[in-house]
Amino acid sequence: MRYLAFVSALALLAGCGQAPNTTASTTTTTEQAAPVGPPMQAQITLAEFVEKAATSDLFEVEAGRLAAQRTRTAAIRDFANMMVRDHTATSERLKTILASTPAAPTPPAALDAAHQQKLTDLRNATPDRFDEIYLDQQTEAHENAATLLRDYAARGDTPAVSQFASETLAKVQAHLDTVRELDRGGVDEAKEKT
Repeated sequence: MRYLAFVSALALLAGCGQAPNTTASTTTTTEQAAPVGPPMQAQITLAEFVEKAATSDLFEVEAGRLAAQRTRTAAIRDFANMMVRDHTATSERLKTILASTPAAPTPPAALDAAHQQKLTDLRNATPDRFDEIYLDQQTEAHENAATLLRDYAARGDTPAVSQFASETLAKVQAHLDTVRELDRGGVDEAKEKT
């Protein structure tokens, strides 16, 4: 369709006795050409990263504490305790890095509405559904955290925090692998407390 419009415009200009401006047409055509390869994503700001990473850690710690109390299996209890320990440690490490970063944002001290709702859903889960909901939420949380860390490590705007994201990614990926293994293993379907 664009080609027909271009040819029509050329014919109209030729009919008027004016030579077409091929430079302008070439520039316009080049500017409108589809990019080759995947589109470049925007740089992630420090404020965006800190808000999302800190909220993720808060959620995983709070959900882990709840799961350690309510789970029906030892494997999930062990995982929940690991979430509390590891995500408390990453939160503290990020705060330390931010303390030496000029004009760094302060991490949020409370969950956002979406994560608070997930925690409420987990609290309200019946005993026979609790482990399933916990594992599903942790799978999603760790998938999102891994993506955030990977993106900030590649395109973050603060080198020290990008390094933190890169180093933390391996641990979060290990958590994701573990929660997926627990879910595939069916431990959330156990009927007896251990």
